[in-house]
Amino acid sequence: MNRIRELRKEKRMTQAQLGDMVHASQQTISKIEGSARNDFSCDLLTALADYFEVSTDYILRRNDERRIVFPVESDEQAALLAFYKRLHTYDRKILLHMLEDLASRPQEP
Repeated sequence: MNRIRELRKEKRMTQAQLGDMVHASQQTISKIEGSARNDFSCDLLTALADYFEVSTDYILRRNDERRIVFPVESDEQAALLAFYKRLHTYDRKILLHMLEDLASRPQEP
């Protein structure tokens, strides 16, 4: 998992700091970085990809396309995305649940 190590070092983080950000132990991050196999959970893979803002395929070396590009259609969407990126993984999950709840309510005219 050299890509995770590379991404972590780019951010000048320790394994423990990265673990805190994605709710994993330092030992887990060390194991992932030192292993040639992809033997970690989908949740952890997704958390790492979200944190580093790369695709899961990039982490798994399925492609070399590092960034995921989403079109932003308005200043409001850009602001929402900027706030979302600043959130911790746990807070992102809470926000997504709140948005799902709001979106499921009947819309007023």
